[in-house]
Amino acid sequence: MALHIFVEDRETRAYEILARRALEAAGAGDKVDRLRASKIDLRDLITTDGLRDLLSRAVRSGYDCVMFVMDQEARSSSPERPRLLARFKKSFTELCSYQAKLPERDPMRRARIIRVVCRRCLEGWLASDPQAVVDAVRGVRGTDYSPSYRQTEHLEPKKAGEQIVRWIREVGHRLGRRDLQRTTLRNVKSRSADIAEQLDPQRGRSYNASLAYFFDMVHCQRSGCDHPFPERG
Repeated sequence: MALHIFVEDRETRAYEILARRALEAAGAGDKVDRLRASKIDLRDLITTDGLRDLLSRAVRSGYDCVMFVMDQEARSSSPERPRLLARFKKSFTELCSYQAKLPERDPMRRARIIRVVCRRCLEGWLASDPQAVVDAVRGVRGTDYSPSYRQTEHLEPKKAGEQIVRWIREVGHRLGRRDLQRTTLRNVKSRSADIAEQLDPQRGRSYNASLAYFFDMVHCQRSGCDHPFPERG
């Protein structure tokens, strides 16, 4: 299996790591020959032609499973996002219809395609496992700090980021590390891959339904056309 994940987020490595963590946790890590995440323009996700082009490019490059991920974002800061998400869903549905009409032997027909809405952002996924945040920044020194878990499905990006900042600062306070105590929202993105490396899929899936769907579908055993993203998690 070869999986290509298309995201609008620049922190593509975090998505690759999360996918591999899920596969390894399920004992399926050796079934993936290639796993790659690429940043693409939002416009490519909201038109059928854009999705079709991404699928074609991925298949030509040898991928047989293609995932499209779009952030939900916050309505307050991105008032146009609901409309764009609706276009994303419509375009994917049309891509499924297009794919179903292709000849059986066409590689684009055989590829598994999947649509995921990241609720509400990558930070929301990472905040689903507070212990992963602690383990990612504590270094070799131990700490008994164990933040409480909470649902992050509807946590707006800024709120999710601020929560991660608080955890990191608390670790810094306990370890006497000023670099961690000075953490800001701008630092969270740069730490996303490190946090993803520590994230436990079983813990994370319990606190964010969209992340759970992502973890389920990276196995590429099912198509997102037949098992669509749950609109209400």
